[in-house]
Amino acid sequence: MKREVYFLCWGLAVLHFQSMIPSVCGAAITSYQVEYGPVYEMMVHPDRGDVFLGTQNGLIHLRSDLKLKSHQSLGPYKDSPQCSPDPTTACDQGRTPTDNQVCILELDKETGYMLVCGSVWQGKCHLRNTADISQVIQLTDDKLNFVGSINKRQVFAFFGSRPDTGGGNLLYVAMGNDGRPSQFRPAAISTREFHMKDKSFKYFRVSNNSMYHTYVDIHPNVVDLFKAYYIYGFEYNNHTYFISVQLEDALASEPKFLTKIVQICQKDSTYASYTELPIQCMSDSVVYNIAIGAFYHSEPSRDGSYGLAVTFGRTSQGSEADLTLGSVVCFYDVLEIRQKFENVQDKCFMEGIGSQVTWLEGKSLLEVRNCERDVSI
Repeated sequence: MKREVYFLCWGLAVLHFQSMIPSVCGAAITSYQVEYGPVYEMMVHPDRGDVFLGTQNGLIHLRSDLKLKSHQSLGPYKDSPQCSPDPTTACDQGRTPTDNQVCILELDKETGYMLVCGSVWQGKCHLRNTADISQVIQLTDDKLNFVGSINKRQVFAFFGSRPDTGGGNLLYVAMGNDGRPSQFRPAAISTREFHMKDKSFKYFRVSNNSMYHTYVDIHPNVVDLFKAYYIYGFEYNNHTYFISVQLEDALASEPKFLTKIVQICQKDSTYASYTELPIQCMSDSVVYNIAIGAFYHSEPSRDGSYGLAVTFGRTSQGSEADLTLGSVVCFYDVLEIRQKFENVQDKCFMEGIGSQVTWLEGKSLLEVRNCERDVSI
């Protein structure tokens, strides 16, 4: 797989370098000082250039010149991570004032609304009008409207294309188990469709006649053991992709984390096409195995490639990169990634090479079955 590597150095040198970047054509740099807590999410409107900031306990709307247009409070709220978001229901653990960290801020270009999800109330989301963020569509307490998380690293979601001829975009979601009670936890990876009449998301059906829903979930045998963190997601050529840092084997005596890239065919009504492959970056013979961030550029470069940039760190244990060990950026051609997935799937069904996904089967690496040849091919 073709890739280019750039080494990033953490520390004072980076800060000094950033301070030396001149403004374009000598123009003055416009800035905005956030007074409402740390910024967790940022979204720029593709048409108007307005900037939206998801902060601790707030949502900020800036004009394209970074002048404040509106600020809406989103907390603190009385909450418990073990209880229903409905304040009228009993909560044995007791609800206490809790800061709300915005962890999802995604624009639905079809409707002009953006999805806003925080860390309180089981990650319950709402929709806001990007022209006036005071206009809100409140969603029901159905768990499919819970996309946020108390751990921002454990969820990624984006609006993308739909494989059928129906209207409206679909929401593609990947969520790790953040410890919430099972009745509030949606499937790990899913495709969801918003129904305005019901004020709720539902699992998408590829066809109205289909008895299947588009999702996969962690097997009950390992649901409390398997850990996965979803760093990034994007779509390409009718396929959904996620970058995930996850346990290699939830049942291993010594847990080991690695980074994988996940692929699902958007036309697949059962998610049977779910496939994951390990991905890492190497620089000066050193392996960097923990993804920190990623970005996909949907426009082809001059050589016709579609670039996926992934920042990696490394660690000897745990799921988070040790920043004192530095990091690297690798650039991958998504065309080659797609071909790699095709080769792996062909080997699985035609040659019986490969194995099941451990966390879907609830088994260890030593226990999962190998691929079985499809004799009809």
